[in-house]
Amino acid sequence: MGGKKSENEMKIWNLENFTFFLTKVQDFENNIIKINKTLSKVNNTILITDPKTKASIRNIQCPIFLIEEIKRYKNNFYDFKKEQRIINMTRHGLSRYIKTYSKRLGLEKIRLHDFRHSHASFLLHKNVNILVISKRLGHESPSTTLNIYAHLLPESNDHLKFILNEKKVLSPNCPQIEK
Repeated sequence: MGGKKSENEMKIWNLENFTFFLTKVQDFENNIIKINKTLSKVNNTILITDPKTKASIRNIQCPIFLIEEIKRYKNNFYDFKKEQRIINMTRHGLSRYIKTYSKRLGLEKIRLHDFRHSHASFLLHKNVNILVISKRLGHESPSTTLNIYAHLLPESNDHLKFILNEKKVLSPNCPQIEK
């Protein structure tokens, strides 16, 4: 969904934090996940901190199926003790899991961060505005997004030529001149 590694590590929060995160921070009615904290591990201590930039604090629109899955997941944890982990998997464990299944499927090495790049690439391919993608990824500036993903933008002048040759290039209020 475009989250950074530290934002995607909700899986190691305990139930109390997860429940707070879901009930106080999410906007399920509008299919939005609000990112306003990051999770990191320093000297075997889990730290919940503010994101490093203001741009990292953002709302991410999610597909309905994902919101429904999160709701279902949350509802299945009512009887767990608060000190129990939601999913007992570290970033390293998740990377190992991805490596194992990638190998089984005959795929090249996939890093956890590659999912973020794939998501951004998919959005660019679907012609989503670069400003929207930049905000979704939590970049301070659209220039950061362009610097990373510019190679994916079409370089052909054919599309530009097509657009400029269309009859509706002029404003609808501007009179058309017949040849």
